[in-house]
Amino acid sequence: MKRLNRFLLLTSMVACGTAVHAQVGWGDSCIDPENTEPRTADHAARTLANNFIIFSAGASGSVTYGSDTGPCYPAARTLDLAGRFGFQIGPVGSIQSTFDNFLALTTGMPRDPAGDYCYAMLIKGPAAGPLEQVLIDGAGGQFIGLSNRYIEQTWSDADARVSLRADLRGDSVRMKWTLQNISADSIQLGLKFGAYMGMRTTNPGVTDQFGHNQAGSRLNSIGSTAKPDAIGGPNGNINQSGYVAFVETPTTRPIRSMKNWLRSNPRFPDYVNFQWGQWNPYGIRIDNVPTEATNDATAVQQMLIGSHGAGPFDYGGILADNNMAGRLPTDNLFPGGDPALDPTITNVREDSDTPINEMSFIQVFGAESVFPNSSREVIHYIRSPWSVGDYSDPYTALVDAPRLVESSPGDLNDLSPNPMTIAAYVDNHYAVVDQTVPLIDVRFTIEFPEGSSLSLAPGENPSKVISTVAGNAVGSVSWQVQADGNQIGKLPYTVRIAPANSSSKTLTGSVLVSATPKLRIPEGATLVTFPWNFADTSLDAIFGPQGDPDAITFGVDYVAYRWDPNTGQYLPQLSARRGESVWIVALNDFAFKNLNGATMPADINDGGQSTTLQPGWNMIGNPYPFAVPLSQLVGIGLSDPSGTLTWDQLVQNGWVSTSLAYWDRDPQDPTSGFYRFTEGNSDLLQPNRGYWIFVTTPQRIQISWPPVFLAGVSNTTRRPGDTSSAVWRQTDKQWRLQLVARNENGIDSQNFVGVTTSNALAKNLRKFDPPVAPNAKVDLSIRELINGQNSRMASSFADTRARKTWTVVAKAETPGEVVLTWPNISSVPRNMRFTLKDMATNTTKDLRFQSSYTFSVDEPTTREFQLTMEPAGTSRALIGNVTVARPGRDLNGPVVVNYTLSTEAMTTIRIVQGGREVYRFHRGRSDEAGENQVTWTLRDSANRAVAPGTYQVEILAETSNGERVRKIVPINVVR
Repeated sequence: MKRLNRFLLLTSMVACGTAVHAQVGWGDSCIDPENTEPRTADHAARTLANNFIIFSAGASGSVTYGSDTGPCYPAARTLDLAGRFGFQIGPVGSIQSTFDNFLALTTGMPRDPAGDYCYAMLIKGPAAGPLEQVLIDGAGGQFIGLSNRYIEQTWSDADARVSLRADLRGDSVRMKWTLQNISADSIQLGLKFGAYMGMRTTNPGVTDQFGHNQAGSRLNSIGSTAKPDAIGGPNGNINQSGYVAFVETPTTRPIRSMKNWLRSNPRFPDYVNFQWGQWNPYGIRIDNVPTEATNDATAVQQMLIGSHGAGPFDYGGILADNNMAGRLPTDNLFPGGDPALDPTITNVREDSDTPINEMSFIQVFGAESVFPNSSREVIHYIRSPWSVGDYSDPYTALVDAPRLVESSPGDLNDLSPNPMTIAAYVDNHYAVVDQTVPLIDVRFTIEFPEGSSLSLAPGENPSKVISTVAGNAVGSVSWQVQADGNQIGKLPYTVRIAPANSSSKTLTGSVLVSATPKLRIPEGATLVTFPWNFADTSLDAIFGPQGDPDAITFGVDYVAYRWDPNTGQYLPQLSARRGESVWIVALNDFAFKNLNGATMPADINDGGQSTTLQPGWNMIGNPYPFAVPLSQLVGIGLSDPSGTLTWDQLVQNGWVSTSLAYWDRDPQDPTSGFYRFTEGNSDLLQPNRGYWIFVTTPQRIQISWPPVFLAGVSNTTRRPGDTSSAVWRQTDKQWRLQLVARNENGIDSQNFVGVTTSNALAKNLRKFDPPVAPNAKVDLSIRELINGQNSRMASSFADTRARKTWTVVAKAETPGEVVLTWPNISSVPRNMRFTLKDMATNTTKDLRFQSSYTFSVDEPTTREFQLTMEPAGTSRALIGNVTVARPGRDLNGPVVVNYTLSTEAMTTIRIVQGGREVYRFHRGRSDEAGENQVTWTLRDSANRAVAPGTYQVEILAETSNGERVRKIVPINVVR
């Protein structure tokens, strides 16, 4: 573990500074030892650096790598520096490890940001085309700002001028390209940016767990021990095959074959992390879309990942010789054209099915039309994969926390690292020379949600203050945090950073905690799985060895059920099987039970564990104690097992439901629960948690579970990344109404109807409702005809705003009141009207005017409702004829007020005098269109007789779309 005294900012690494180049890295490892002058006299690069990241921009000169006998290349290559770039981790990097200290990230670093290792190309051409790409070689000049925070350089030709400003912000390099049209006509301008991710340790003797000091590259450099290529791996570890580096995306398994994604591709990744390995997840993150941390970034239109192309091990490449490819070398449509130069081209091959031995990438920022003397900007970030950050002015805020805490018997709560270090940083951007301003009394506060399994270690203070962070400096604090092991999955934390003289920032992240061999057994039903190997798989043996006084027994302390898809009912279960789930219904709260005889599954590195699914509902579970992304599952149709399908393909083919359901506890009543659903293919399937999956095809499907590709898992060489669940966002074009049923004993809250933008999305968003839990007390479902079959749905969507009626069924398992609510009605567009009709009583309610509907049952009952959605139109709540009359001749008798409404509306009616309210009949009552009536007994709100005089009856009517009308009529009171 790194010590906090190593956080001191490295502030003066400037052009070719010795503090950087004293590190070995690639150094002279590709230079012929007999070449005594490999670098020209004008060889120069300018460098920015801090504790987290080092950026070099080539200025002039060249370097020669290789010779007839090597090293690296079988023929000498002379590589220019001007206009080229390089990246390296700073002297500290992540606080979680020392492995990444000074780790070179791109080939040639730290001495030679040169040649075709990292560079950019301008896309340009007339407004009507054709387009071409031109190397940006930086010949226009370069300088480093006096503040040592940025480098600027320029380049131009007859048509365009390109300016780059590269800023160091925390652990990132923000690269802002200004593409200016200097011609007399409108032209198109775009950009390509690429890098060869040849990573190399720089500190002597630092290697990974297999003795490798080089990753992402198979160049036979001097002193290198490179990670294995696609043919195999050392140490008999076949799992290393194909992984020269560990490259993760949120939509695929780790990358080992060349890829070409257009933005229209459903697998186009929002980000890619290029890292050394799964055990050492350090490198760089490349964002392809703007994020909350980088909201000024430019979206990428195309991304290629492949071999470099100039090395002795490549299978064709994408970057070699300063020419960026637009297609993969094996694309059989080649030379069909470069999509970056011809946007009408869409038929590119996504996967080359050939290995990558020289890990490289290209980002394409598509061409856009630019008027004469005008310009466009392209902004992108090169940053760390481990951080949670906010890079906006006036300071960068960063948090560094472990992304994985894994099972480790004997450590604190059987987890490691535990306690863990969470560090927070501020990088003060007030760095303009002679205008620097310190951040004063910077308060850092860390918080965890109530009930979280994360907490501060004893003696830690949640709030820490740095009195001063100078302009252009970095300040940091850290906390020791521990996990109690009672919760698994992504455990959130929040860090708030509040300088006294600047705006505050709040960063939210999570620590992924793996399962340990124990299971929470609360009272009531719990849907669980057992991701361990057991010598004896009987549940009684797992829940306690014979003679253990804390053991629990089937039929006495608990019962267990599994759904049988063939019979459509629950059957008792006496044993546990990996890859499947089971309901445990406990008669008491047994808290956490240690699982007797549990051992780590032997197949976490190889994968291949399979689960067979029958048509209909199936209960499955992640067979590993580590989270697995849903997108990494692979399926085979057993009626035709000739080919395999990814999870996306299974969904697209209509073989499985788009979402999986899992059981969650009601925080207001821990003995009951309700179903929740996965939201996207990047959702993590958590260990210990059981899931329902619905097979819509009549054939059986075999699901194959992947190896564990999770960041930070020990004794592996791969590394995928943190994948975030897709979060529903309510918009005017896509929205949903939540429906909740509750009684004294339970709740069913995750039911939705709504509108989306296409029929395909409506199908993708719908969710089937799983069978009712064994002891559920209330259930709500939407009944719909799907593929000719009556189906229970938890979510149903329409693709237009036209009138639509859903059948909603509420089932109460116990006598008493059932309350239906729709808590998010205010977020549904106001021009949509929803009504709920109770088919048993013919009662209809407008959901805009009522917050709930209650019905009572004397015995277990199923109640049917019709929920109707329709455009509210533009009808105003016109208040028509208003009459005031006394039914009799008694002057002290009541007054009857009759009024008519042109449409159903919510009304508020009161008696006022001189602007003061005297009496209120009601507020926000739902009134039907037509004639309505209220009666006034000539008393005020305190039930006192009012004095003679003139009063007014005020009627305020509001329709469901927000239209409001007011009408006032006088009333004379005579005594």
